[in-house]
This record gives sequence, structure tokens and C-alpha cells, in this order.
Amino acid sequence: MAIVRDFGAHGDGGDDTQAFVDALNWCRQYNIRDLWVPAGIYGIASAIDASGVSIHGDGANLYGTQLRILSPWTGTENFAIVLRMTDTDLTLLGGNVYESFSISGDGSSTPPDVGGIRLDKFVYACVFTNIALELLHGDAILLSGTSTLVPTSNVFSAVHVDGTNDGNGITIEGGFNNTFISCTWEGLGKNGINITGAVSNKTARNVFLANWVEGVNRTTDQAAVLVQNADATTLVGLQVNSYGTGSAINTSNGVLISSSTRTLLDAPDVSASNNTGSAPIEIDAGGSNILQRLPLNIDTAELSINSNSNSPRLLSSTTVIPNTKNQIFLSNGQAIAANSTRYLVPPLGLSQPSAALGRMMISGYMTAAELRCESVTVPGASESYTITVFQNGIAGSLTATLTNPSAVGSDLTHQMYFAPGDVLSFQILTSTGAAPLNPGDLHITLGTKS
Repeated sequence: MAIVRDFGAHGDGGDDTQAFVDALNWCRQYNIRDLWVPAGIYGIASAIDASGVSIHGDGANLYGTQLRILSPWTGTENFAIVLRMTDTDLTLLGGNVYESFSISGDGSSTPPDVGGIRLDKFVYACVFTNIALELLHGDAILLSGTSTLVPTSNVFSAVHVDGTNDGNGITIEGGFNNTFISCTWEGLGKNGINITGAVSNKTARNVFLANWVEGVNRTTDQAAVLVQNADATTLVGLQVNSYGTGSAINTSNGVLISSSTRTLLDAPDVSASNNTGSAPIEIDAGGSNILQRLPLNIDTAELSINSNSNSPRLLSSTTVIPNTKNQIFLSNGQAIAANSTRYLVPPLGLSQPSAALGRMMISGYMTAAELRCESVTVPGASESYTITVFQNGIAGSLTATLTNPSAVGSDLTHQMYFAPGDVLSFQILTSTGAAPLNPGDLHITLGTKS
């Protein structure tokens, strides 16, 4: 392992660009694959080519290893660190690790327009972890390439981006099978996650797991998370808060999937927007995109028609597959006496004395919500009919009580989750002096999502 200070770096905030250039060139010349950068502040005034050499710092915090962008910036490459595979060397850029350091702007009022890390062409199987990118004036991370060569199978974990005023958090113009785990993208002028698909046939199967996006789109009105011209992008456990925060920005969306195919958006948590013309989730063209396990503020039944800012909406032609939303409806097929406990069998409504007899088996994963009930017969003064949803013979959280004078009740707050093989029952409890229910008097609907 080489040490950058052995090549003249001081780490005291001065210009250490040449020391990095010399150290990295020496590593490549003698096939040394690791460069250690001890704690300190290292000024850089032009791009550092770290192709083929791992960089190990002493931490991404205030007392760790900091690369600070200096002004004036020289050269044509506007990124602090560049990894690039040339057309003449296909073996240089595989399997390196870049860890435990930060890259920051100089904090001046007129900083250079420089981003953080660029992966260009066939950079593959590299790991980027415990890295902070702050106060930059350009994209924090850029994945770019050509029609035949793009970054592939790289992993980014615990990368924190904050305060990139004139750029995106991560931009993917081209890339295959890259994975981003527990990364945060905050305080950005543009998008947090920005997949543009500029090299459209080479932007596919990129995966984002448990990423956090907040306080973005302060100067643009596109989206906190943009997936455009891409195939098979996976976003699982995505958290999006506070998008379109600039005073003039009122049309920024939480997640915008545009002209993309096979996108999977699974279990996101996207905050509602109070801005006119924006939506938590918007789909614009594309096909075979799947949205599942959506939060309660997004009603999948209204995905294609609702333009309310608290619901997703669908624009242009698309084959998006939302969660399937259905309902179970049943009525009592037999009379139910006062002071009794009965269980109705969906969908016929046969009345049984126990949940073991009055039940319906569930064949797939299902969420039950929005219990609504009414009765033609009113129970009488101070009397009631109570309807409770049971799961596997045990009372669940969904329940509604019908009383005079309307005999109408609902539970729109709670949800119950069923797995294949579970059983569903509806318990009907009539109070001691309640009027008997005639066949067909009781009407029950239960919303389900699968």
C-alpha cells in the first residue's frame, strides 16, 4: 500500500493535487492497488484520476480524510475523482474499493462548478462506502458511458450527499446492475436520484435499497427521484421527503417514472406535496412498471384518474400495474337474533355459530381495509350491532358498530394483513335488546389490496 504523504502531500488545506497525481501514477506503474490517505484536509485544484487504484481514508467526518476542491479549478474534467476505462485497457478498473473520506466544496460565494465522483465507461465491480459529498456545485456522482461501455456492477453503500446546490445527487446517464444501499441525498438544487438514460440501451437493472431523499429540487421542478428512459430499475424502501422546496418551484414530483419499462417501486414512503401541480408519484408513458406496498396517502384505485396532490397520477399511455384493489361484499343470508354472536361465511353470508365454521380461506397475500357496514333494520334505542373482522379465529383491528338512528358504521383507519392459508371471518354481535336482523338486512363491504 502506498501513502499519499510519501509523495509530498501535507493534508493542511493547501494544494496537494500533484502529490495525488504522482502517487496514483506510481501505483499504476508498479501495480500497487491501494493508496492510503491519512486524516487531514487535502486541497485539489484539478481532477484526480483514480482509475485502477483503491483509495482508503481515515473517515468521512470532520476529523477524518477530506478532499477539498480549490479555486481556481483547472482542466476540462469537472469532477474531483474520475474513474475511466479507456478503449485500450479493459483490465484496469475492476474490483477497487473507495472508502472513508469526504469531498467538499470550498464554501466560497463563487465556487467552481465541480462535482464529486465520475465513473465513465466500463468501470466495474468497484465498491464505494462511507463517503460524504458536501457543498459541491455539480452532480455529486455521475455514471456515464458510450453506447457500448457503461459502469457495471458497482456498489455504493452509506454514501451521504448534502448541499449540492447546482447539481443532482446521483445521475445515471448509462449503467448496468449498479446497486445503491442506504445512501442519502439531501439539500440539493436538482434531483436526488436522477436516472436520465442518455445512453438509453445501456441503462438497466440498477437497484436502490433503503435510500433517503430530502430537501431537493430547490432550483428545478422535475422530481426528487427521476427514472427516465431506463429498464428494470428497482427502488425498494425509498424515503422521499420535502421536494420542490424553492419558493418558485411548485410542480416538482416525489417520484417521476417517465418513458421507462419494468420499474419496480416497492414499499416507498413519499410525503405529500402541497404544491400546485405536483404529486407524490407520477407515471408518464413507458410500460410494465410495478408499484406495490404503497403508503396510505396514495390510493392505488385512483392512480390513473386522481390529480389530487396527495395521490399518484398517470399521464400519457402506459401499462403500469398498480396494486389490485377489490372489495368483499356480503349480506346475512339468514336471520340473526338479539343477544347472539354469529359468523358470516363470505360470500354467501351463511350464519354459523363459530369462526371455525364461518370463514373464508385466503389464497394470496392481502391487505384488508376500509370496513363499511349498514343495516336496513335499526337496532333500537341504546342497542347495537357490532361487526368485527377475524383472522385465524382471533378478533382483528377492523370493527364497526351500528346504532340508532342511521345504523351505519365504518372503520377507515385500521388495516389487517393476510398471508396465504390464513382464514377470514366476519363476527356479528347483537346486543341484548337489539331488534332481530332479517335475512338480507345487513350489508358489509371490506376493501382489499393484493
